Amino acid sequence: MTFCPDESGTFDVLSRYGDAVIDFSYHCRTWHPEAKLRTASIPSGWHDSVLELVIAYWRYGRPGQGAPETTTVVSTIPKILHLTKYLASIGLSCFADVRPIHVQSYATLLKDSKVKRKAGLKARSPLGLHGALSVLSLAWDMRQHISDSMTFAPLERGDLSFMSDYINRGPRRPRTKALSDTQSTSLFLACEDCLSKFDSLYPLHLRVEAWRRDNRGLQSGHARYRKDLANYAVSQGMPLAEIGTGLTQCMAAAFIELGLLVGLRISELLDLRAGCYYETEIEGRVIGWLRGRTFKMRKKGAEAAVWMAPRRVGEIIRILENLSKDRRDHLAQKIKTMQAELAALGANSPGRKSLIRSLARLSYSQDHLFIVVPRGNGRGAGNVVGRVGARYWIQTMSRRAGLTCPLSIHVLRRTFAVTVTHQCAGDLRYLKQHFQHWSIETTQLYAMHDEREKELIDEIANEMLLHKTAVVANWLTPGTTLSGKAGRHISGEREKPEFRGATPKRLADLTKGLAEGVVLRSTGHSWCISSGLPTCGGQGLYDATHCADCDGAVVAEEHKKVWTGLALQMLEVERLSDCGPSGADLVRRSLDSFDRILEPLGTSVAELRLSANSEDGK
Repeated sequence: MTFCPDESGTFDVLSRYGDAVIDFSYHCRTWHPEAKLRTASIPSGWHDSVLELVIAYWRYGRPGQGAPETTTVVSTIPKILHLTKYLASIGLSCFADVRPIHVQSYATLLKDSKVKRKAGLKARSPLGLHGALSVLSLAWDMRQHISDSMTFAPLERGDLSFMSDYINRGPRRPRTKALSDTQSTSLFLACEDCLSKFDSLYPLHLRVEAWRRDNRGLQSGHARYRKDLANYAVSQGMPLAEIGTGLTQCMAAAFIELGLLVGLRISELLDLRAGCYYETEIEGRVIGWLRGRTFKMRKKGAEAAVWMAPRRVGEIIRILENLSKDRRDHLAQKIKTMQAELAALGANSPGRKSLIRSLARLSYSQDHLFIVVPRGNGRGAGNVVGRVGARYWIQTMSRRAGLTCPLSIHVLRRTFAVTVTHQCAGDLRYLKQHFQHWSIETTQLYAMHDEREKELIDEIANEMLLHKTAVVANWLTPGTTLSGKAGRHISGEREKPEFRGATPKRLADLTKGLAEGVVLRSTGHSWCISSGLPTCGGQGLYDATHCADCDGAVVAEEHKKVWTGLALQMLEVERLSDCGPSGADLVRRSLDSFDRILEPLGTSVAELRLSANSEDGK
C-alpha cells in the first residue's frame, strides 16, 4: 500500500494491506506526526470499507479534482474513523446501508461541542462540521472505485444544502484582504533591513563553522566546548546567538519577500530548490524566472511550473543558497553515511525499514532551500521547513514591520495579484522598483510560457475583473459626474427609466456584465474603452487633446485635477508672444477641448483664466 525507493531505485514496502499500521510518512512532503493509519482503530466490520475508501481517495481524488496531497488524505482519516464508529454504533456495517436519516442524526450529534472536540473538530466551527459531513459525499464520489459502494446519495442532491438547519454555517468568511501600499511597504522595508545584514553576518558564520570543524575532536556537549565556541564568536565581532538569530531572520525575510515579489503559495515556496532562478533574453529584455513545482489540484501530483520574477528575486535566491549550503552539505554527508549503513544491513534486518524511510526523507530534502537545521537526531532534523515554521517566520516579520493586521502567505499572494492588477490595468507603464518588468507586454510573454503557473494568471485576471467592476459600478452610480463623449453617453443612459427602475441585483448583474465585456485602459487623464486599437492609435496616452473628442473616452471626477493642470499650462502658453499663427491656433483648439471636458466637472477655461489673471495681478 505504501512504499519508498532505496538507493538503487527499487521500491521497498513500508506497509501492506493486512498490516496493523499503514505508514504514509514517506509520501508527505513535510514531516507529519500522525501520518499513519492504525487498523486497530477501525470499528469492527468496517476494516475493508475504510481502507478501500482511503486508498481510492489517495489514488484518484474526487471527480474533476485529481489526486489530493498525502497530508490532505491523512487529515481526512480521523473524520472517516469518527463517522464509521458512529455508524457502527447504530448497527450499520457498510456505506451501502447509509441513508439521509442517518446523516441527519449524525449532524444532530455533532452539534454537541463535546462530541465535536472528541471528533477532532473545532468546537465552534461550522466549517469543521461541514468537513465531517463531507466524508459522506467523499464515500459517494468514490463509489466507482470501492466495492462497498453507496446505492443512494446520502446527501440527497449530492451536497449539504438541505443540512443548513443542522450545520448553522453563519456568515460566509470574507475574501482575504490584500495589504495596503503602506503596509506592504513597511513589510518590504523590514525584510530589506534584515537582508542588508547578510553580507556582514555570513562571513562570521563561515568562520564559526570552520572553528567547529577544526575542533571536532572536542566533546560538542561539554560546557568547556560551548564556552570556547561562544568566546571565539565574540572575538570575531558578534555573540554566537546574535549570528544565529540574524541568519534566521535573513531566511524569514527572504521567504516573505519571495511571497511579495512572485506571489507563490506556501507549498510552492517551501519546495524551492538550489538553482531555481534563471534569466532569459526576450526581444532585448532580460526576464527573470523562478523554476519550481505546483501541487494544488494537480491530477498527476506535483507539476513543473515557472513564475516570472524581478531580478531582486535572483539576489534573494543567492542569499538562500548560501544560507542553506552548510545544511545541504551536512545532509549529503549524512545521506552517504546512511547509505553505507543500509548496504551493511541484511534484507530482513529489523531496522531496515526505518533507515530506508529516513534516507528517503533526507534525500528528498537535500536540494531544498528551506531546511530545518540538521544538527542532532531530532525527528524534524533535515526536513524541509513545514508550514508551522513558515508561519512563525511570517509572524516574526509582521511584528518587526509593526503590522497589526492578520498576515499569511495567501495575503502576500493576493497583495501581489492586486499590485500587478492595478499597475497593468490601471497605468500601462512599467511597474516601478521591484516590479519594474510587469508591463502589459511582459505579462503576455508570461501568459505564453508553456509551464507558467496558470492559476496565478487566473487570480490576476480575477483581480483585474474586480478592479474593472468597481470602476464601472462607480460610473453607473446616480450622481457620479462623468465627462468625455463616452462619459456623457453613460450619464444619459443612466437617466433612462428602465435603468433608474432596476433592482440592486439587476444593477449588480448589469455592472458585472459590462465589466466583463468592456476594454478598460487608463491613460492617467481618462479611461479609454475603445474596443481594439484606439482611434488615436495610442497617441492619447501622451496628448490629452486626442481624448477630448474621442468616442471611447470617459473622464471621471478623479481626473479633474489633471485636466485643470493641463488647461493652466496651456493658458501660460497662450500668454507667450512668440508662438506664431499655427501655435496660437493649436492653443485655441486645445483650450476648446479642455473646456468641453471641464464644463461637466464643474469648472471652465474662462474661470481658470480669470483665476490665473487675478493671481498674476497679486
